[in-house]
Amino acid sequence: AGARLQLDYIVDNPNPPGSRELLETRSDSMFAGDAVDAYDEAHREYHAEFVRLMTEMKLYDVFLIDASTGDVVYTAEKEVDFGTNLVDGPYRQSGLAEAYRAVLANDLGDNGVAMVDFEHYTASFGAPTAFLAAPILDDNGRMAGVVAGQVSIDALNDAMTSGGRWVDEGLGQTGEAYLVGP
Repeated sequence: AGARLQLDYIVDNPNPPGSRELLETRSDSMFAGDAVDAYDEAHREYHAEFVRLMTEMKLYDVFLIDASTGDVVYTAEKEVDFGTNLVDGPYRQSGLAEAYRAVLANDLGDNGVAMVDFEHYTASFGAPTAFLAAPILDDNGRMAGVVAGQVSIDALNDAMTSGGRWVDEGLGQTGEAYLVGP
């Protein structure tokens, strides 16, 4: 199923990497079947809302992960992590997988969100990336999934430098500022 989704939403996507979120309806492929059609129906219904959320929060990507299997069942950006498994797949040692495991272990911060610090993320061409993740609960309070956000280093740089307007913000001529982790 993951390979079929990658074919329909990545390989056959007419949009280049970095713009694959523009595809709302899967491309036709020789492997299209009922499961993909049902997925496509849900994708058409919710994709625009996830892209809006991603844009408003200045995230690079948004993920939905099946809590019981670790399958990445949705990403807005449709990179190569889409359709993979965070338990035993190629990204099992990534920051995204670490954020997923932190949510499963209920290792959440004060706001109920797991945070994984910046490190290079292979699925995004090795770009430095941080991840935020939180549980998705069903009507009975059981964890059905995990929602995760990929934080771009560019968004952090913009926040730290006020988008290059450091003089206007009172940070002097150089805008030099330090962000220190724990």
